[in-house]
Amino acid sequence: MSNSYSSYSYEFFKQWFCSFLLFDDEFNDWNKKDYQDLLQHWSNQFVKFPDITMKIMMDIDGLINAFENKNYQLIFIHHMINLCFQQGK
Repeated sequence: MSNSYSSYSYEFFKQWFCSFLLFDDEFNDWNKKDYQDLLQHWSNQFVKFPDITMKIMMDIDGLINAFENKNYQLIFIHHMINLCFQQGK
């Protein structure tokens, strides 16, 4: 995800989220770590683009509601809250 920044869009990041971050796997320590790593990588990329970050935050309810697994949903919510507070630095 680190090549050709000009091709990134809100739709690109939303599709990436839907394809890779809506985990339906069993919740265990291994999967939790993998999920956190993927989530961190995803967010590290879109925060480089303030307009995309704003669109993601505006659509946060839709992203949250897309989860079927409440454990991963909770990790996502906490990550996004922390991300919001980091943006003020």
